[in-house]
Amino acid sequence: MRCESALLRLDELRTGELASAEAEAVRRHLEDCHHCAGANRALREVAGAAPGLLGELPSSCADELARRLFDHWSRMRAEGLDLWVAFSERGLTEIVPTSAKSFESFSWEHARRTGKELREDELPAPLAEQVEQAAAGLGVAAPAVDLSWLPPFERQVLRTLSEIPGGELRSYAWVAREAGRPTAVRAVGNACARNPVPLVVPCHRVVPAAGGIGGYAFGSEMKREILEREGVDLGLVDQLERRHAKYVTVDDHWYCFPTCRSLRGVGRDQIEPVRDEREAAARGLQPCDECRPLELAS
Repeated sequence: MRCESALLRLDELRTGELASAEAEAVRRHLEDCHHCAGANRALREVAGAAPGLLGELPSSCADELARRLFDHWSRMRAEGLDLWVAFSERGLTEIVPTSAKSFESFSWEHARRTGKELREDELPAPLAEQVEQAAAGLGVAAPAVDLSWLPPFERQVLRTLSEIPGGELRSYAWVAREAGRPTAVRAVGNACARNPVPLVVPCHRVVPAAGGIGGYAFGSEMKREILEREGVDLGLVDQLERRHAKYVTVDDHWYCFPTCRSLRGVGRDQIEPVRDEREAAARGLQPCDECRPLELAS
């Protein structure tokens, strides 16, 4: 037997996997070849020491591996909504109505989007409270969300949504401007439509510039209900939609979004509609410092 053939069979000889005739040929070769005999001794020493190398993965490594591979999920009810909720140690990662998706679809899409599988776990009380507050129309000042898996632009859009005060509405064009991409209105609309954590990150506060409430993950009726809970005067919003007006003025000096906080306490009879930025510029109106409406491009 040549050295090459003997060396290829050393481990099988050690484990007893060789046929008897083949094993005997390797042993005879080892008796005559000091080089292969030395390789055989080294292999047996390594194999003997290997069990001592086994041990538990350090907890820090195990925890980090789990964070990279898994998120958690729970099911909860909030203000009549039945929800699948996914979360990581950093915060909420996804909120989906159970009526919209089966658990299998929810978990599969979560894995596709985030690269993580879901494990069932109890939703931490602070996260559950944020979902409940948002559904009740109380808003969440600082959402505890983990959106690290989203593209940078979408993360910026969602951060901008969280800056819209409760009880106020903004347009997609406003969000695009505030997010630093004023021409990306369509992309902003897509990012809002894909918002993985509705309610908590308030995409429901964004409406079409042409008027109306627009779509929502939980349906338009639920969007209206949440906005009413937040204190939005939807009667005024509907009235302005019929008049094709995006803004309002009360003093022929400033113009605002109709839900601007500076208008609270002002009666509808004191509010005058302003069709758009062009009309505001033609009338010499200045944009409100509070809600920062769009201006006519110069």
